[in-house]
Amino acid sequence: MLSEQVYISDNSHGYDPNAGPILKQPLETKGPVLIGPGCFLGYRAVIMSGVELGAHCVVGANSVVTRSFPSFSMVAGCPARLVKRFDPATSRWLKVSVGAGS
Repeated sequence: MLSEQVYISDNSHGYDPNAGPILKQPLETKGPVLIGPGCFLGYRAVIMSGVELGAHCVVGANSVVTRSFPSFSMVAGCPARLVKRFDPATSRWLKVSVGAGS
């Protein structure tokens, strides 16, 4: 499910300061974007090139996802970081410790 104003891109302009204006530089890609089933992307979330989100991931509003996350991850921030994981044993989202999976 996509909320409003979600941006998903599999490419971006180069940003080599020695190669002229950014808009005149060739497009670059880190690979396709893959979004697993049951994901929710919050308001104005941005998903960048090469990102893979596993099944049932939740992306917080205004987050910029620049790397991949496994299934049942809740991510937020700029750049997005893992904030919770779903525990099927308890059917609850559990906070992760600082640095775990970030």
